[in-house]
Amino acid sequence: MARTVIQDVKDIYSDSGGTDAEIYAAIDIAHVLIEDRLVGRTGASETLLAKIETLLAAHFLVINVERGGIASEKIGDAVETMTFKAGSGMSATRYGQQAMLLDPTGVLAAIGRKRASMAMYPVNISGA
Repeated sequence: MARTVIQDVKDIYSDSGGTDAEIYAAIDIAHVLIEDRLVGRTGASETLLAKIETLLAAHFLVINVERGGIASEKIGDAVETMTFKAGSGMSATRYGQQAMLLDPTGVLAAIGRKRASMAMYPVNISGA
């Protein structure tokens, strides 16, 4: 069962909303991520995990609702535009950045980073 609810996400993400169904889907993704990647790896309290889950839900909502994090707001003559850069992982939104700060494991910060790989090839050193 998720640690956060729709209203918790609405309380922190008031920019362009999102339907309850979109918010619920974001909560579900956040909950699965918390369960798979953080639970059991930390001594984090349920309260802290709930805060991280709420922030992650807002992060995924921004990515979904703003179709990749592109947003524009105009107040008077001033215009603010934010653009999502593919591959920027949790850093793509202010909510993802905050979730990373609260994560005592560093797991969220590692999501999306390129992973090192190593390959071994047989070498014939007998001279044959």
